[in-house]
Amino acid sequence: MDETGGPNYAVPLPFWSMAHPQHAQVQLLAQEWAESYGLFRSETTRSKFHSLGYGRLMSYACPTADLDALRLMVEWNTYFFLFDDQQNYAMLNDRAEDYGWLQRAIRRMVASHGSAPHSGHPLVAALSDLCRRTFPRMSIAWGARFEENLRRWLDGQSQENKFRAIGKTPTVNEYVQMRRDASTVYAHIDLMEIGEQTEIPDDLYRSIPFQTLVESTTDIMCWINDIHSLPVETVEGDPINLVTVLQDHDGLGPHEAVAAVSDLVASRVEDHMTAIRELQERMEETCVPHPIREAVLRCVRDQGSWPAGMELWDRTDTIRFSCGELQGPNRPPQYAEDLLTPP
Repeated sequence: MDETGGPNYAVPLPFWSMAHPQHAQVQLLAQEWAESYGLFRSETTRSKFHSLGYGRLMSYACPTADLDALRLMVEWNTYFFLFDDQQNYAMLNDRAEDYGWLQRAIRRMVASHGSAPHSGHPLVAALSDLCRRTFPRMSIAWGARFEENLRRWLDGQSQENKFRAIGKTPTVNEYVQMRRDASTVYAHIDLMEIGEQTEIPDDLYRSIPFQTLVESTTDIMCWINDIHSLPVETVEGDPINLVTVLQDHDGLGPHEAVAAVSDLVASRVEDHMTAIRELQERMEETCVPHPIREAVLRCVRDQGSWPAGMELWDRTDTIRFSCGELQGPNRPPQYAEDLLTPP
């Protein structure tokens, strides 16, 4: 195991995990969807999409979903990764204004649930499609929560950009909340309900045990990813990484910082397991109907399956964290390209 982080660093997790049996099919469907909206502009990025493996990643998030629901989740995940690539590209190339314009268009589309008029920019048009296929499936309360979590994602990216623009490393406290917000894990957890064909009651969703689950799932995934993506982000000079934060603010060396992050993950796993027990107790005490209780616990199961699957995917099933994909200063990785400017 590489003690300085990177894709070879294994982080043990105790969660049950299973990949959806149709992961290969949904990977192909996601590529067709992305192509239909012009999200690939070169044969290089098109050819590398399979090796990125977003369909394989999301197959762990809802391993028993029907194909239509899983496809929607994979397309959202693909979209989030593509938009994240544009954020990184903008900051590397002094194109904050272009990114700002695009983010404002995205915010309008989110607020309208997909109905806002737009110029046809591929990323805006693709988001319109996703929103139109997502919000009508669920209740108004769920839609308000999902919209809130999409805004959280965009707010988190804006905060990250402020630190990147000045080359400053955030403090640990600043980092933790910002990383949660920008990660899109909150929104993905909402989408799990579609995969499980259920809707978590709003009061239960906002309860302390369930929010602890959401936050611990997010932290576990983000911090494991920080370990695996560290070599790439170090080359790019990206300060938004918990290992880097601990090195800069706590004076830890590379090995010590990676080990410290791994220990923090283990602590959040304990919090996660405790929250599951407390959530079960709450549902019993408040007499939540048995069918709803079972559906909620399926969503809880998925919040364990996905991090465990992601940990393996990071290390063995994607090129996203390979330094071999880097092309040099101020250039996107080979699997990404400039989508900031309309074609």
